[in-house]
Amino acid sequence: MDAVEDLKLPHSIVARLIKDALPPGVIVAKEARIAIARAAAVFILHASMYAQESAATNNRKTITAMDVLHAVRALECEEIEQPIREAVELWKNSRQQKLEKKRAERANKANEMLHNSINSAMKETEQSTSQRDVAGSDNVELATTMLDGPASSSKDHLNEDADQLSSESSQM
Repeated sequence: MDAVEDLKLPHSIVARLIKDALPPGVIVAKEARIAIARAAAVFILHASMYAQESAATNNRKTITAMDVLHAVRALECEEIEQPIREAVELWKNSRQQKLEKKRAERANKANEMLHNSINSAMKETEQSTSQRDVAGSDNVELATTMLDGPASSSKDHLNEDADQLSSESSQM
């Protein structure tokens, strides 16, 4: 019985469970709440013991929901077996939905990262292409200047030479 004394359920939670289980307007004395809390502690201890025995029988250290259901039957509380099954099923569904949501979030994040990576690569490609285009047009201008520059100065020199020759020949 020392374990019952050691296991003290929170008074607020016990009071809320009692209130939720009873019709509105029912008043429960403090002594009754304490007695219900102790009864719940005894039930938890016995259910835990039977569930642990069930797990040990199956060579497991972990108590599963099936072990708890076995304990409920051993305690001859079959009327709560179905609500426990339903609660376990709800919990499993909730866990599955959370897992699926997490997977979807991870997939969305991966898709977003891939999309961002592709966009970044496309921008880099566009920038390098435009830089090559600018560099290419600069090279064309430089080449044109180099070609036209010496050619035009050669033409100018030829024109000057021709002018000089014609002025020299007219002076003679």
